[in-house]
Amino acid sequence: NAEYMGTDAVLKGVTNFNVSQAYLGMYLQGTEPRATGRSDIVDYVNLGWVCQDKTSDAASLQLEYGADDWAIGTLAGILGLTADEAMFNGRAFGNFYNTWDPTRRIFCAKTCAGEVVCPRDDFQWAGLYTEGNANQYLWFVPQNLTALVELLGADSYVERLSQFFELSALDPTNFLPNPYYWAGNEPDVLTPWQFSWAGRADLTQKWSRWVAANKYTLDAGGVPGNSDYGEIDSVLAFALMGLYPLTGSTTFIIGSPAFANLTLSVRSPSGAPLTLTILANDASDTAIYVQKMTLNGAPYTAPFIDFAE
Repeated sequence: NAEYMGTDAVLKGVTNFNVSQAYLGMYLQGTEPRATGRSDIVDYVNLGWVCQDKTSDAASLQLEYGADDWAIGTLAGILGLTADEAMFNGRAFGNFYNTWDPTRRIFCAKTCAGEVVCPRDDFQWAGLYTEGNANQYLWFVPQNLTALVELLGADSYVERLSQFFELSALDPTNFLPNPYYWAGNEPDVLTPWQFSWAGRADLTQKWSRWVAANKYTLDAGGVPGNSDYGEIDSVLAFALMGLYPLTGSTTFIIGSPAFANLTLSVRSPSGAPLTLTILANDASDTAIYVQKMTLNGAPYTAPFIDFAE
């Protein structure tokens, strides 16, 4: 998902690289076969889905490609390439519907002929999904989580996402892959924060703090999986800050700060140095729920905040 990195950098004001050349690489990866590019890109472009009879793990690739397309479409918009923006965003916001199974209520795979191929159960790993299962990839629609809430229904969305964590918590170890929330696996890293799209910021606060308290330690091996260039490490840092980035956008999800007073040196999108101070009166291991918020002294109630703010 290098597309995220490039787009997120530009959105946050980091442009000390050849952005146009980077975009060209993204565009080619998303439109035509490349030696190290997307598997079955031709069918994805022409049919709207990755064919399971052409490549394995088509169910997860379908979701990954949609999220990548969102990042490419966003960068295309920044560069003023409106036709490209429309094409990639159309795929990003529409193609995940193509493999949604309304009976199983999971994302499955399809053959080129359109035959739906679902796992034998929600925990099947190999064959349809890469390093995960249907239960975990259900939540991987970062570009359109509002639509995922609508697909499941808000109440069902909250119930299933709550169970995803409650059942994960029954296994306190990090030694083996967890069939529910798995802290060491990239497709899961956003899930503690996804309650906010269904109007349950309190559960975002609860489970993001739970991840920080239960999935990381100061012992050897205290990171729940491979660091992966700092991604899994950063989950802890953001959870403790009480802010989590929706990567590839300017949106941050508000959680539960663990520190009473935290000061960060940041830069505005234009590169100007700024200071961000997060004050969380009486924050503690047990005081995890945010009672009220202010932004620059004014009342603030939204569960999200934009980078520009």
